[in-house]
Amino acid sequence: MADVGDVLMSVLSSIRVPKSGDRVHKDECALSFASPENEGGLFVCMNTFLGFGSQYVDRHYARTGQRAYLHITRTRKPKSEDDSNSAAGHPPKKKPTRLAIGIEGGFDVDQDQYEEDIKVVILPDRQEVTSDDLTTMSEVVKERVSRSMAGIMAADSVSHALQVQQWDGEVRQESKHVEGRQGEE
Repeated sequence: MADVGDVLMSVLSSIRVPKSGDRVHKDECALSFASPENEGGLFVCMNTFLGFGSQYVDRHYARTGQRAYLHITRTRKPKSEDDSNSAAGHPPKKKPTRLAIGIEGGFDVDQDQYEEDIKVVILPDRQEVTSDDLTTMSEVVKERVSRSMAGIMAADSVSHALQVQQWDGEVRQESKHVEGRQGEE
């Protein structure tokens, strides 16, 4: 088996850093409902930014020849004692001052805490490169791969961008097209 540094250098030209307009599919497989929380995690192509479950990543490699993937696995952290108090009927720690969800002064969205593990995987041998391994590699490899990893993780995922993030309780103004229109009964 070849040295990981040499293999990474050979695929360096296909590793891209996501730009602001790139769509990054890092929450769900493009072909199934696999996610980073599933067994095997999610493999994000470092060229096309498409995500694949462990059963589909080899198919993508066979069709495209792309060898570098960011492997994301996510495990749920157990909730602490303080978090379970509100579920047991105790009042929330901070009272909302505004009728809103997910913004300052409103109701907090109780989200689970996750621990993420990310590494670069080179197919077909599934050679793994962690962030610690990058420190021993050449500056060119280290910079490009680190920037790509950070860019993929920092980018808003496609599913996240499509969701409605918050509701602020603001009364919406009626459209001019609705004015004067009678209810259709």
